[in-house]
Amino acid sequence: MTATATSTAPLQEKAAAYAGGFAREIYVFDIPEEMREAGTNKCFGTAEAVVSVSLKLLLPNEERMVGKRCGDDKFRLAYELAKESMVEVNDQPVSTAEGTADEWWSKFHPQIRQLVMTAYAELNTPPDGAAQDFLESRRVKSS
Repeated sequence: MTATATSTAPLQEKAAAYAGGFAREIYVFDIPEEMREAGTNKCFGTAEAVVSVSLKLLLPNEERMVGKRCGDDKFRLAYELAKESMVEVNDQPVSTAEGTADEWWSKFHPQIRQLVMTAYAELNTPPDGAAQDFLESRRVKSS
């Protein structure tokens, strides 16, 4: 799955304002053609189809807010983090604050939800070997 940053000025301005003045990249993911052909990009109960989903990286306060919302439910935490990171579906703005992300999430085919969670995980996971390199860089300093 390939993520590309896009220039969505209104979303970037909102993200920048919320993020303390710096713009955040928006990553756009296209639903694979084979899913479109199979119809698994169709939404439950509607004729709508999902063509693309855009995600942002979450700030610590956003992650903390999601954690509080989920309590002790670890399964819910996984999909709530992915849902919170969604900023667009089919190039239309969505947010959990306005309820539009929740509306889309509830209509997504399970395979679409899984793709969004996979995209979220990929965006937030260090590259192969980075954790090992980080741990091997350990030094001891006296205070």
